[in-house]
Amino acid sequence: MKPSSVRTSQQRERPSFLSVGLGVVALAACGAPPPPPPPPPVLLPQKVVVIAPPSATPAASVTAAPCQEDPARVEPRREAHGSLEMAGDKWLVERVDTYDARIWEVLPTGAKLRARIEPYDTKFLPGDRLAVDKNDDLVIVDLPTGKVHVEPKTRLYATTPDYLFVGDAKVGRRVRAADFSAAGSVAWEGALDYMRGFEDLHVLAGGDTMAIGDSLVSFATGNVLVRHVQFSVPRADGKRIAACDSASLSIVEVDAATGAFGARFPLRKPEGMTDCRTSDNPAYADDHTLFWFEMGSDTKDAGRKMIVCAGDTTTGKVARFEEPSQTWSIGFSSYPFVEDGRLCTTIASFHTSFRACDWALSGGKIVRSTAKAKAPPSRPVRASKGVAKPVCAGGECTFVGRYAVVAEGKIQDPLTGRIFELTAGEDEWAAVPRVTKGCR
Repeated sequence: MKPSSVRTSQQRERPSFLSVGLGVVALAACGAPPPPPPPPPVLLPQKVVVIAPPSATPAASVTAAPCQEDPARVEPRREAHGSLEMAGDKWLVERVDTYDARIWEVLPTGAKLRARIEPYDTKFLPGDRLAVDKNDDLVIVDLPTGKVHVEPKTRLYATTPDYLFVGDAKVGRRVRAADFSAAGSVAWEGALDYMRGFEDLHVLAGGDTMAIGDSLVSFATGNVLVRHVQFSVPRADGKRIAACDSASLSIVEVDAATGAFGARFPLRKPEGMTDCRTSDNPAYADDHTLFWFEMGSDTKDAGRKMIVCAGDTTTGKVARFEEPSQTWSIGFSSYPFVEDGRLCTTIASFHTSFRACDWALSGGKIVRSTAKAKAPPSRPVRASKGVAKPVCAGGECTFVGRYAVVAEGKIQDPLTGRIFELTAGEDEWAAVPRVTKGCR
C-alpha cells in the first residue's frame, strides 16, 4: 500500500481494549466498561504482544460481555472471494468486503493464507511483515510465523529497510525495523497540522531526519531543525531538499542533515502575493538545478503567462522561459517532476487539470522539449511453446501483478501455466492471525 502509495486517513472509532488468543488479534466487544484515562506519552517502544503458534498452548484471553454483531464480521465465509492487489513479487491482498481482507503468499507449492484483516491501511515491510495502521493502533504481523507486535495509540508514517517511523500528533519516534527498539524521538507537535498528505513526507539523511508538514525534524538530535517552510521534494541522494520559504519569498535548497539554507532564488510574484502557495513547489532538474513556475504578464482573456524557471544551486543564476502556449489560470497549482530527461509538471486549476512535459535544460537554459515519452513495458510473455495462454472467464484476462485472474479465486502464472487457488482448509483458516475492530 502507497508510505503506500500517498493519502490521509479518516478518523475511525477507537477500540476499548486488546485481547490476544490463538492466532487472533481482536479488539474490544460492546458493553465493556469505559477504559481508564490514557497514560502520559512515552518515547520508548511499546510492549511486544506475541500470538502463540498453532502448536503452542493458547494464551489467556479476556472474555467480554456478549453483544449483537453481524455474523459476517465475526466469521467471514471461507468460500467468498474478492478483488485482488499484488504487493511485491509474492504477496497478494484479497479484499472480499468491508470487514474481510486476506493476505496470501504465492509460493511455488501453492497459495498460502497468512493473515485475515479488516481492510485498514496496510503496508508490507521488509522481512515479510505486514503493518496494519488502524489510526489509533499500529499492528505489525510477522506473516510467516503469525507473531504480532502492537503499538497502541500510534500511527505508521514511513519506513526504510532499517527503521520504522511512528508516532502520534505530539511525538514522532524512530524504531529499528528488526526488533522495534528505540532509535530516537522528537516532539513534532504542530508539524502535522500542515501535512497535506503522505506524499509530503520524506525520510532524509539516511533516516536521521524527516520533512513532515512544515517542519524538518531530526531523530538523531531530537530537535526540530526548520519550521514554517513549504517543503517539496528531495534531491536523489537525500542530502538536500527543495522548498519554498515564505519568510523570504524564495525558492530555497535546505541541507537535510542540519536544516541550513543553501541556494536561494527570490520568487517573482504579482503585487499582493506575499507567501508560498501550491503553485510555488520546486523540484530538482538535476543534482544542482531546481526548477519551478512563476506568473508572467496578464493576457486579459486567458489568465497570465506561465514562466518556467531554473536555478543553478552552485552559481545562483536563474534562467526563465516564457511558455508560448500554456497560461496560468485561477487556482493554479503545480507539482513538478522529471521524466525521461524532460521537465514536467502536473497542473491543477479551477478550470482544468493536465500533465505537461514540454521543456528541457540545454546549456543552462530552458527550451521546448521534442523528446517523446517512452512506451510502457509490455506484459510478461510465455517462456516456451509448451505453456498454454491463460484462458479467463469472460474472455480477456485481468492481470494482478504478473498473474492472470482466470476465475474467481484462481490466478495463473502465464510464464509457467501454473494455476493457484485461493483456498484455505478449516484448520488453516482458524490458525492465521486476524486483526479486527470488534463490535461497533
